[in-house]
Amino acid sequence: MVEVDEIVGDRSLSRTASIARRSALLAVALALVAPATAYAHAGGRIATDFEARVIGLRPRASGVRARVLGGDLKLELTVSGGHEVVVLGLEGEPFLRFSPAGVAANAASPTAWSSGVVSHSDAVTSATGPAWRRVASGPTYAWHENRLRPRPSVPGGGATPRRVARWSIPLLVDGRRTRLAGWEWYAGGPPAWPWVAALLLPLAAAIAAVRYGGRRLHRMLAAVLVPVAVGAWLAGWIGVLLDGGASTLVLALAAAYAAVTIMLVAAALAAASGNARMAVAGIVGALAAVFTLPEVDAFTRGFVLSALPATAARAAAIVSFTAGLALVAACIPALAAILRDDPLRRRLLAGTADDS
Repeated sequence: MVEVDEIVGDRSLSRTASIARRSALLAVALALVAPATAYAHAGGRIATDFEARVIGLRPRASGVRARVLGGDLKLELTVSGGHEVVVLGLEGEPFLRFSPAGVAANAASPTAWSSGVVSHSDAVTSATGPAWRRVASGPTYAWHENRLRPRPSVPGGGATPRRVARWSIPLLVDGRRTRLAGWEWYAGGPPAWPWVAALLLPLAAAIAAVRYGGRRLHRMLAAVLVPVAVGAWLAGWIGVLLDGGASTLVLALAAAYAAVTIMLVAAALAAASGNARMAVAGIVGALAAVFTLPEVDAFTRGFVLSALPATAARAAAIVSFTAGLALVAACIPALAAILRDDPLRRRLLAGTADDS
């Protein structure tokens, strides 16, 4: 009989426990640099059925640049050249003021309350004129703008992008009235079958190779799949992170995200050998597949919020998810061998046999 104290007191860790600890550390480390930053940068969504596009100022005015962020989630204005620009609200009231001193919001504006620019606790309800509160020190400010989607629903669907409504936002540029105009576009998700086929066919081929191939083929497959899964995973999420513009800070964040992820994966693989390395590769594949799951929204909506073209962003998600699952399948025989040969497991089985 094998005593429990004998097992616990053994200073040599079982291979299973060692691999489990190493894999847990890798999972936690990668979770810390996981795509949460990119997801938050996209406003908590990866794709949308609606996209607001800017036409320009009518009549034209110099020193004002506008762009839409997150499909139709936010409107961003940049005012330069010493101009003063006032954005008018839903009721025609002064809402935002851009000036050389920065950006201010009117705390007495109902639009400022409803858009969240001014909290309800800071709202001024009894003012006879604008109550300006500074919200940014620079020339650029972005806010949630409901007027970017004048038509909240579109019957009929369809994957082909089409214009469905015009939108406009009144402005005063140095006291002269103008309006920022644009179009609301709509597109439904693409046909599902090509993407399902792109997922299932390579995955079935990888599973067949694992089922009928030997250990050498499994390791060759893992050697190919690890960089493919990690590369596609990084490409997809960095595309989301860079959507809407690549500032120095965002580029530095994307580079750090990629570098730390690659370093963690390489270090975890280098620290193991044989079946243990295959088990760690399987963990990498599982994490790549799990971290790709939020991107499923890109296959149900027409516009993908990524710096990559929509087809490339969807392809990166499919490659990352498929390669990740195939990597898990390729590593299952090695993990089974580890469990079968584990010293702790053999001791427990021996103890059970003695008891009988």
